[in-house]
Amino acid sequence: MKLNRIYEVIEKEGSTKKELVLHNIKRIYHSVKAEYNTIEEIRNNADIILDKVIENIWENVEKAPNKLDEFDQETIDFSLMIVIVDAFMRCNILEEPPKAK
Repeated sequence: MKLNRIYEVIEKEGSTKKELVLHNIKRIYHSVKAEYNTIEEIRNNADIILDKVIENIWENVEKAPNKLDEFDQETIDFSLMIVIVDAFMRCNILEEPPKAK
């Protein structure tokens, strides 16, 4: 997977950016999830929670000085979603789905 190779290059250079990105996405998820009181509310609002996480990440990206101007919005959106999904999988973010009856 291309993303794994990018992470490997970052790690070889001694950078902690990968861990920082993953940590920040996890932190944002937990702060958004804290708005809900029970696991049932979290499960029922999973799409809303994910949307809020993405919105929060975008706010952070827009505040930071960056070089995203050279990319079209569709490419940026798609890339961001790949990183977010990867972070959710690597950090084991999200609660277990309800067990089938």
